[in-house]
Amino acid sequence: MALVVEDGTGISNANAYVSVAEADAYFLARNNTAWAARTTADKEKSILYATSFLDGQFFWYGHISKSDQALGWPRILVYDLEGRSLPSNSVPQRVKDSTCELALEALDKPLSPSLARGGAIKRQKVSSLEIEYFERASSERTFPIVRQVLRGLYKDSPTAELFRA
Repeated sequence: MALVVEDGTGISNANAYVSVAEADAYFLARNNTAWAARTTADKEKSILYATSFLDGQFFWYGHISKSDQALGWPRILVYDLEGRSLPSNSVPQRVKDSTCELALEALDKPLSPSLARGGAIKRQKVSSLEIEYFERASSERTFPIVRQVLRGLYKDSPTAELFRA
């Protein structure tokens, strides 16, 4: 499937927040050779997956710009942590950067893996090594860098307040 990159106009068939060229530039600037070593086809699949993951995982502030747009961005009525209105005709750089970070992760393992019994491991012992998780531990993978980069653009649940005070 070819990438259709959202350009800020609310494309009805967009499926990616970044192009392969944008992701290549992002990782080149960070001297990341793991990304550069992969094929274009692998990069495209990974970007598609990362974009889908972002829109499925995060409840964005504001409202979509157009009723027929395919992705969660662009949005209207979104403000940064300083109270400045974000443009309604673009995808924030922080969303693009997060897409790149997740695309890199997705090259080698699923962002949302299927887990036996929901991943609710009580205890695991291999030889003398033993792992036991706290009751509150999530069974899902977490991506702290992505949450940090996106801070202020999303709410924790769809029922959280629509606007921040």
